[in-house]
Amino acid sequence: MTIKNLLLATSIAALAVLGGCAPADENASAPEQIQPTTQWSTFRAAFLDEYFQVNPTFAVYQGKHEFDSQLPDWSKPGLNYQIKSRQQAIADA
Repeated sequence: MTIKNLLLATSIAALAVLGGCAPADENASAPEQIQPTTQWSTFRAAFLDEYFQVNPTFAVYQGKHEFDSQLPDWSKPGLNYQIKSRQQAIADA
């Protein structure tokens, strides 16, 4: 590779790296922070409490070790309860 080709490659690389840089807009404001509402926090907490009860193995993986000795209810009534629980969560959300 000749010096001329090396300089050309270096120049192209520098342009590629620096081409995306632009001066900061001093008039730009910081992104607006979205504050969670109390209503959503309440829904989320209730949903997770219910979800952990229905899926104790998932709860354990989330660090809820009070569910260590429990298994999910895979009986027909247990599965129906899970379906109704999820339907209610969707309606509440």
